[in-house]
Amino acid sequence: MPELDPSKSRLTLPRSDVEAAPRGLNQTTQRLGAQQDAWDQGNLRLRPWMPQESMLETAKSWYTGANTEGIDNGWNTDFYQRMYEQNSMWQEKAKAAERPSVFYDWLDPQK
Repeated sequence: MPELDPSKSRLTLPRSDVEAAPRGLNQTTQRLGAQQDAWDQGNLRLRPWMPQESMLETAKSWYTGANTEGIDNGWNTDFYQRMYEQNSMWQEKAKAAERPSVFYDWLDPQK
C-alpha cells in the first residue's frame, strides 16, 4: 500500500524493488515521484495528480501491460519468464510420470 509522506506529500511504495511488480507500476511510481519532486521544488505551476488511496487508481495504465520504456508487455519480466518455465517443466514431469498430481509438487519447497 503506498504511503504519503506528510512532510512532502511524496508517494512511496514500501517495496518498489519487488521483481514481480509489472514494469508499468514501477514506471508510474517513478513518474509520479518525479512530478511530486518538481512540485516540492517549485518547478511546476499545477500540483500533480496523486492517488488518494492506492496505486490501483493508476491501474488503467499499468495493469493492462503498459511499458513506457519499450515495446514488450509490462508483465513480460524475468520473474514471469522464470515462472512460466518452471510451470512448463513441472507439467512435463507430470506428463512423463503419467500422474497429474506430480505437477503440484512444485509447490512443495522440499522438492
